[in-house]
Amino acid sequence: MKKHLLSSVLYFLVSAYSLAQEVNWGAYSEEELALESVPFEPNAKVVTLFEEGKTSLVWRNEQYLEVLGMATEYHYRHKILDNNSGNFGNFTIPFFQAGEMKIENILQVQAQVSYLEDGERKLKVLTENDIKLVDLGDGYMEYRIIFPNSSKGSILEYKYIKFDRAYYSLDGWLFQSEYPKLISRFLFEVPDFLKYQLVMQGAKVKSSLQTSSNRDRFIWDLRDIPSIRFEPYISSPVDYMDFVEGFLSYNSLRTNPVLYSTWENLGEELMASKEFKSYSKPTTFKKLGFDADPFGGSSQVSIAKKIFEYVSENFALEPSLFSFPTQTLADLIRRKSGNHMDLNLLFISILKSYEIEADLVLIHQKGMGRTDLIPSPNIDQFTASIVRFKTGDEIHYVDATDPVVPFGLVGLPKMVSRGFLVKSAESSLIPVRIPHQSTLDLKVWFGKDSIGNLEQRHEIKVTDASVLSLLESLKNPDPEEDMGPDPYQVSVEDKFRQDHYLKSTYHLPVKDEGGSVVVLDPFSFSSFSTNLFTDEERKFPIEFQYPFVETISVRLDLPEGFKVDEFPAPISVNMANKELEFSFEVVDSEGIIELRSKLEVNVSSLSAKSYPELQQFFRVVSAKLSEPLVLEKTQGISSF
Repeated sequence: MKKHLLSSVLYFLVSAYSLAQEVNWGAYSEEELALESVPFEPNAKVVTLFEEGKTSLVWRNEQYLEVLGMATEYHYRHKILDNNSGNFGNFTIPFFQAGEMKIENILQVQAQVSYLEDGERKLKVLTENDIKLVDLGDGYMEYRIIFPNSSKGSILEYKYIKFDRAYYSLDGWLFQSEYPKLISRFLFEVPDFLKYQLVMQGAKVKSSLQTSSNRDRFIWDLRDIPSIRFEPYISSPVDYMDFVEGFLSYNSLRTNPVLYSTWENLGEELMASKEFKSYSKPTTFKKLGFDADPFGGSSQVSIAKKIFEYVSENFALEPSLFSFPTQTLADLIRRKSGNHMDLNLLFISILKSYEIEADLVLIHQKGMGRTDLIPSPNIDQFTASIVRFKTGDEIHYVDATDPVVPFGLVGLPKMVSRGFLVKSAESSLIPVRIPHQSTLDLKVWFGKDSIGNLEQRHEIKVTDASVLSLLESLKNPDPEEDMGPDPYQVSVEDKFRQDHYLKSTYHLPVKDEGGSVVVLDPFSFSSFSTNLFTDEERKFPIEFQYPFVETISVRLDLPEGFKVDEFPAPISVNMANKELEFSFEVVDSEGIIELRSKLEVNVSSLSAKSYPELQQFFRVVSAKLSEPLVLEKTQGISSF
């Protein structure tokens, strides 16, 4: 079977792409070898000389016509133009194999490097020592290619074939990256019994499209593509990049060849599946194996919260590429694990037994390609689900798949603005609004410890989405960030799951160089003490992900022998429509000094047109938050 599949893939890939000029593997032109800089981007350190993707459907026609999947041949060729200070030369090829299911598979990985040694050009073909297959767990795999001899003048070239059994979606092609490209080409060939709806973003992508007369071949050939700079505060750069992708819209092998004509039709077809129907009836606590009702409560909200905790804490989430339930309710109860739809449908089914109205909402998570939903009904654009339920006139959104996020909140990637409501006779795209109170409140005290050393004590409380941001930053720390001195006497109160907050107290030493002053920077904890908006202009919108409030209060119990050299000046600054607000005040009361800052971000995003005003706003904010507080030692005090 494996040999049959490989031969089928290769046959369809080599079948006729005569509309495009071929670039042969390992054959480098004089222009490529001589290239030392990119004319339209002379400061580029790396350039993509050529890249191409060729996608075809793979099928067999023996006793009946059967589509096996989709195959794409990838070919990349890069050249290093500087001394490779950025260590360019490591590549990954991720794929979802899903064990024996082999939903995705990578075939025929090849790589080679053409490099200079003592002025002479040499060629090295990479071996298994340079190309490693790594199991990432949960069915995810990746090949890692580590190019040797990656130095100035080197040409790095690799190619492979990806076979995907899921042919309902066309992964498509991104034409931009952090490096400029001379040629970026994508080709798509479709048999006459299938039709795809193509989604194109970018004027150059749309204008470069070449189509065969039978509309069975599509070619995009872009030249001289500048690099794209990933500006700060962008949640999904793909939203602003040139790309093409597609979704299957017509399949003549089906009884009903048009897949989904309306959103309502899509919802009805989804709900008609055997697996989905099994969740449609109420699930009582007895079906779950309980003798007594564990979910009883004084209100529908308290009942829903207990059901949410039961499902999210007792059923494991399995990865899935498809927005369909994978098993019946009975199988899920027996196995105790399922995909996102299985778990959320179970939550809905239990809610129904308490006469709580609830429905499934499919969403596309942030950070997984394009954020915005296309207006045409297609199931494959959704990557996750959440649950909408009503108590009285109040609408709630929860995610019963997440054992970390509390009731009434969803993970940051799932904080989206729209979703697909799956409901009998009412399936449609709906706005999604998840209320939250996301705050960061830091209190700092300066004074002496029990043995007379100057110290600072911190108490930080973080709520809702700000907790998720903090946990994410701790999971993926910036290696270049100065973490400062190690804290001591640390205590943590984790009430996030129950009460939506996380609190910690800790102590930090105060650095005393032994001179006449001690310099404090109590507001440097704020991520806005460093101005990230220093570029003269902005091309893309500014995305804060969610509104939040950050407050920092600093109390100085000045020890004997110290005085404040100079008080920071109070200020208050707002954007014109109060999208962002900031205040800084100083209170001096009988030797106890308190400084307070408050930053309010009242919107999730701002347009690029607002950038000049935003830039001026954060110029003031960062200057104030980075302003040091200088304590002067009075006569007779030298150090602690």
